[in-house]
Amino acid sequence: MNYFLVFIGLVGAIALFAIKFQTIDVLAQHQAEVAQLAEQLDFNFLFAARISLVLIIIAITAFCIAAFRTFRRQQLANQTLKSELQKKRDAMQKFQRLMASLLEDMQREKQIATQGMRANTLLAALVKDCAEAIISLDTAGHITSWNYAAQQLFASEAQTILDKQLVDIFPADECKILQDAFDACIGGNSIKLHEFLHRRSNDDIAYLEIQLSPIRIDNGTNNKAIMGISMVINDTTELRQSEQQLLNLNQVLAKKNQEMEQFIYTISHDLKAPLVTIDGFTHKLHQELTAQLSERQNHRFERITSNVKIMELMLNDLLNLSRIVTREIEKDWVNVAQVLQDVLNSLAGLIIQSNAQINISSELPAIYANERMIYQCLQNLISNAIKYGKPEQIPLVEISSQTTQQHIIFKIADNGIGIAQENLAKIFEIFIQLYPDQSEGMGVGLTIVKSIMEKHQGAVEVSSELGQGSEFRLLFPYKKRLPYKTRNT
Repeated sequence: MNYFLVFIGLVGAIALFAIKFQTIDVLAQHQAEVAQLAEQLDFNFLFAARISLVLIIIAITAFCIAAFRTFRRQQLANQTLKSELQKKRDAMQKFQRLMASLLEDMQREKQIATQGMRANTLLAALVKDCAEAIISLDTAGHITSWNYAAQQLFASEAQTILDKQLVDIFPADECKILQDAFDACIGGNSIKLHEFLHRRSNDDIAYLEIQLSPIRIDNGTNNKAIMGISMVINDTTELRQSEQQLLNLNQVLAKKNQEMEQFIYTISHDLKAPLVTIDGFTHKLHQELTAQLSERQNHRFERITSNVKIMELMLNDLLNLSRIVTREIEKDWVNVAQVLQDVLNSLAGLIIQSNAQINISSELPAIYANERMIYQCLQNLISNAIKYGKPEQIPLVEISSQTTQQHIIFKIADNGIGIAQENLAKIFEIFIQLYPDQSEGMGVGLTIVKSIMEKHQGAVEVSSELGQGSEFRLLFPYKKRLPYKTRNT
């Protein structure tokens, strides 16, 4: 249409020029006649030219509009084509990612399958070589598998027992209990039978622990289906026999200990009377013969008296130790700070003589114990800390406490001569004295401390180095109690 208008305009213009040229020729022949018409023709020509120009402008405008619309349609088509191409690219990339994910899933499933095969192989090996007898049953109670331990326990080959039932390997009276447990497992419960008595084929009695558990398989729902029952059997016969033997030995040992303690008590008690008699007669005889005795004879009398006193101390220590071990103790809440004060009062002479310094923690917890025995422990440990001090320095004894979740601990530390590492295990043995020249005791004090702590279900510990002092720790079972305030001495 646009091209047609342009064409009409051009044709009109050409026609006008042709008419003008023809008219000029006519006018040349008839100048006089057409002079008037010339003006009219110029006017008509100008009007026609204007009309043609307008038509040309209109045609050009229409052409431009058409060209713009064509360009716009082409642009929209290109954009649509690009959008479609982008969608196809996106779809292709998505497809590629999907294929890559699918390949990864396939590889992962292959790895899982490989691992599952390895796990199944390992599980089969573990079940086969397990020390416990493992038997698998289906929901109908038929045996589907069992391992070597089950074969040994029931003395039957796997080939002869598969697809059989419990009644084929257990006596009838035992099967009733097992059947009840089996039915409970089918209902979804796990059952454990302790000390199950099993009569073997040779009529020996075996003690078994039997665990029955349902075997669940994922069926795609929230509730896993029960596909069978596993039975794990542990033969505890030898363990029970060992426990019984140990119990018998403990009873025998307890009886022997009781007899020994009674013997020690009897000996220490019965020997005191003869010793007192010997000491009395020796003293009286020495007084009667004083004027007649030589210096050597006087020395012998003194040796007799000294040995009698040593023997009496030993018997007193043995008697005291025997009482601690054999008698039941009465416990109550003990104000340790007050007990410490009583101990220091009893050791006042030793403390003043040695010029010892005693530092006590400002806060000490109370303990549930026997007060008299705690007094003995603290007196033995503090007196030892002072007696075994270094000659060139003032004895320093520090007493503190520590509370843990399991124990209340009292620490007695000193700056004394210390104990060699190889002797730490010996010091709690009876009648052991590492430094007999520095103490008048008989080596029973620490044995008494150890016995008292064991009587309280506690313990005594020591850490020391030769020349570096020692630290003894009394560990009492923890029992909560408000602390008592103490003062330094």
